[in-house]
Amino acid sequence: MLFKWFAEQYSTFEGRSSEHEVELQMYKKAISERFSDKHVRVRRKKVADNLTENEITTIEHFLRPNLRLEKQPKLCPAQAIRNYPFWRLVIDFVLREGEILALRLEDRPHRDQIQIKIVRIEERGAMKSQNELFNVNEQ
Repeated sequence: MLFKWFAEQYSTFEGRSSEHEVELQMYKKAISERFSDKHVRVRRKKVADNLTENEITTIEHFLRPNLRLEKQPKLCPAQAIRNYPFWRLVIDFVLREGEILALRLEDRPHRDQIQIKIVRIEERGAMKSQNELFNVNEQ
């Protein structure tokens, strides 16, 4: 079905519809023969299993800074404190690791914005230049 859509969008067939179908079938056969040695990789397991409530509670308990520092006195307090908010962002907002690492202070919820703003790093430069343009126009 995807192939038919692609062929109809990007190939040029002229003539009657019956000729069009014949040419489409010939085109499909030629493509199939050309790519017959290419195999589509299928993932064995499509997604990771969800964490159970017990697993979440165990992780939560382990990452609490005060409990962690009691059990691991050599651990740097800053590290224990840093890891817990990361965990909360993952569990509460379903953020991925890269999204958390790319967060900036202006992306956090505040009075004018009630949600966390996720902005691709590649798009930040464009957004900054647009903001500068608007700021220049206001002055």
